[in-house]
Amino acid sequence: MKQQESFETKIVWGIGRFFKNLFSGGGQSLNNRINRQEITERWKNVEDTMKAGGPSHFQAAVIGADKLLDYCLKGIGAHGQTLGERLKNSEKMFRDHESYQSAWEGHKERNRLVHEHNYEFLHHQAQHAINNFKKALRGLGIL
Repeated sequence: MKQQESFETKIVWGIGRFFKNLFSGGGQSLNNRINRQEITERWKNVEDTMKAGGPSHFQAAVIGADKLLDYCLKGIGAHGQTLGERLKNSEKMFRDHESYQSAWEGHKERNRLVHEHNYEFLHHQAQHAINNFKKALRGLGIL
């Protein structure tokens, strides 16, 4: 004889499923929460912008890479209002401490670029920042 669930039991199970989905990203895998094709296209744009040369292109590439890192962290569920807060809350999402540090180094370089007046941004600095962002995205298993 099959027992019928009570209304209270259905509510309890429903609340449990709600919280499970809330904290696990709705049961979606990483691949479903971020658009890998968009990430690949945006990263190619960053690299193409670097290849174009010149300070304004270097700046645009670093800012684009920073925005891409932020998009990815949001997509995998890192919490926070700013990229800095999301980075603080996402250390365990990186495969290793080195890639996590690379994310911070790239973001700090972007902040210097945006906030410090008369900051001379040279090719080697931009390339170093881009390499840090690439390490960070690889450390997240995204690139």
